Amino acid sequence: MIERIAECIARLRPISPLATQCLAVLSTPDVNIADIVTVLERDPGLASHLLKLANSPFYGCASRISTVHQACMVLGTRTLKQSITAAAVLSALDGGGQDAGMQRWRHAAATACAARALAHRAALDPDVTATAGLLHDIGRILIGRCCTEQYRVVADRARREAIPLLVAERDALGTDHAAVGATISARWHMPPELVAAIASHHDPDGADPQPIVDVVHVANVLAHALDANDEEEVVPELSEAAWRRLGLDMDEVRRHFPDIASAGA
Repeated sequence: MIERIAECIARLRPISPLATQCLAVLSTPDVNIADIVTVLERDPGLASHLLKLANSPFYGCASRISTVHQACMVLGTRTLKQSITAAAVLSALDGGGQDAGMQRWRHAAATACAARALAHRAALDPDVTATAGLLHDIGRILIGRCCTEQYRVVADRARREAIPLLVAERDALGTDHAAVGATISARWHMPPELVAAIASHHDPDGADPQPIVDVVHVANVLAHALDANDEEEVVPELSEAAWRRLGLDMDEVRRHFPDIASAGA
């Protein structure tokens, strides 16, 4: 099974250079939305995924968005960074015109929301931290696409036996979604802090704990715990050490529950 996963990773398309160009433009002080639209419209796959994301519940747009220009205007520059990143990843993971892993983005959006809310606790850039939360489960998307039936059995076992998903994955696949996600993110030359968050979001207490890993770990646990639409999903165990390193208290975190829950609705 691990060989099949490795083959799927080897066949992945690179992240669209046009997406990278868009993100660079969005990082400039005087952003011109028309320039962003012009670039996006040169990549139909990226534009298509952006529109699907913009119209999904977790971005909360009141009306149907039908053009790239509308998406850019409605989402705004901060959210547009996240949504273009997500669209670029989806487009690259999409093996044949299917909405690869689109169902995972509801949980990803809730994790991104929680990560953004907690970023200040570690003096982290909220946009970077939210992006790490958005991308933390890309390994699950790829495994689910290339080993669909086998992965369904793995997930069923984890729920039925109430064991960590990573344990069930390693037993059946010889690897886990965090390791696969780290391989993908490194292959796409993502920044080291994003690779670390993806690789260690279930294990923040490694030899060299990192603040962004702690935040994404806690955010992931919160997103799972608040997901009323997936009662069978096993909530990952929370690292008390990561919680302490961030100096969190439940009263503070509880204030963010409504936003996290609505982001993943």
